[in-house]
Amino acid sequence: MKAKFDVFVERCDVGLGLFAARSFRKGECMIVFEGPLVEGHEGRLLSDAIQIGPEVYIDPVPPGKYVNHSCNPNAGLVNNVYLHALRDIPEGAEIRFDYSTSMGESFWTLECACNSPECRGLVADFVQLPPELRAKYLELGIVQDFIKQGLSRIPRKLSA
Repeated sequence: MKAKFDVFVERCDVGLGLFAARSFRKGECMIVFEGPLVEGHEGRLLSDAIQIGPEVYIDPVPPGKYVNHSCNPNAGLVNNVYLHALRDIPEGAEIRFDYSTSMGESFWTLECACNSPECRGLVADFVQLPPELRAKYLELGIVQDFIKQGLSRIPRKLSA
């Protein structure tokens, strides 16, 4: 299934995934997450939602709906909705980002199935990531704005 931004949806090890229809260079925008905004409890109930604010979610439409998680991502969210390549991505490679970079509520976790050597086993909120990984993601600029703004409220022991 061909989609805009030179990506396509295809079967992968966890169901359906988003793949590069051409090679992408590091820093290049591959897709923009689009879809209706959903607030509060209704947003938390959506399985594919991208959190963009403390109580605001995007219910992504294809192709964004099919971007899977990885603990060793080749993509990251920039400015809340733009998915950028974190390294050069060859044609045919699956595009994945770390869901934890867009999660700012402590009630939700997901058993990880990314199969990367760096797999943490559990996808959880950004503040629950190891401090060095939080620092890396912040340096890369792939942490949602509302999470960055809330870091000053995190106890010193947890902050990077």
